[in-house]
Amino acid sequence: MSLGDCQVNCQHLLEYLKAKPFAYHDEMQAFLSEEHELEISETTMTRVLERIKYTRKVVKPCPYQILMQDRSSAKHEKEAKF
Repeated sequence: MSLGDCQVNCQHLLEYLKAKPFAYHDEMQAFLSEEHELEISETTMTRVLERIKYTRKVVKPCPYQILMQDRSSAKHEKEAKF
């Protein structure tokens, strides 16, 4: 497999993860196996995800940001009624 093939497979894996962001490693392995006839171990899958800097960490707004967003939404709703 050439470097170009690896980049194409990583791109397809990223597209798959956009559609299924909470896929397990075995599901990702099955996708690569079925779509690209590529058999890799779970360890290799972990390394690939690290290499493409894929993480499942989610940034959540703090309570103050949520409060301010709610107030802003309520203000816009009141303005829309007039």
